[in-house]
Amino acid sequence: MFAKRKAQKARKEAHQAKLRARDAARERYESTRDILDQLADYKSIHDERSGNLPIVPKRGEEVISVISGTELVEMRSRKRTYKGSSHGLSIKVMKGVYYRPSVHQGAIQETVEEWHPLDSGGDAVITDRRLVYAGENHTREFYWSKLVATQTADWRGYRLIVLPVSNRVRSSAIVADSESAELVMMLIQCAVAIYQEDHGAFIEQLAEDTETLRRDADEADREARVAEDVVLALGG
Repeated sequence: MFAKRKAQKARKEAHQAKLRARDAARERYESTRDILDQLADYKSIHDERSGNLPIVPKRGEEVISVISGTELVEMRSRKRTYKGSSHGLSIKVMKGVYYRPSVHQGAIQETVEEWHPLDSGGDAVITDRRLVYAGENHTREFYWSKLVATQTADWRGYRLIVLPVSNRVRSSAIVADSESAELVMMLIQCAVAIYQEDHGAFIEQLAEDTETLRRDADEADREARVAEDVVLALGG
């Protein structure tokens, strides 16, 4: 009896795992599909938002997306410091005279680089030429012509979209939650592709990736139904 209950529990857990995998796969597919639809027709989005933007676009500049409620951080270094201590015993040589041999130990604490918050609650405006962070206290531009790379990093439970540019020594990043970080990265990659006049190839590749995710979601759904059939057939 114990072995039967254990097997039933294992089948239920396997079924639940398949359901979670199915839901995650379907969510990835639908999210990427929505992004594809948005990026494939970015010009119409620009037309809708042209009169309600946190920045004034330059002549001929097209806005692809506006991400609200973002935060701007900057990489900064803390200076090196020295920390040491000494210890020893006092030895009486004569009345009123003491000799104290001591040992001193110390170490130089290395420079630590860390992200420093600059502003919060701003808008990240992504265009075909640049990304502009427009906040209450800071405004910062990242031109695609100066972009060195696009990177992500973890920070305080959030995802950073790191955008090092050749005309700025310190790296800056836009803070996004884990759910929107992938969207922001795709928007930036699309903007760079548009700037490089390679938008068509980018959309084509994204469409292929979306189709792969659709097939993965369908397969995950099939596996979940098989696991459910096993539970129903064998009980539990």
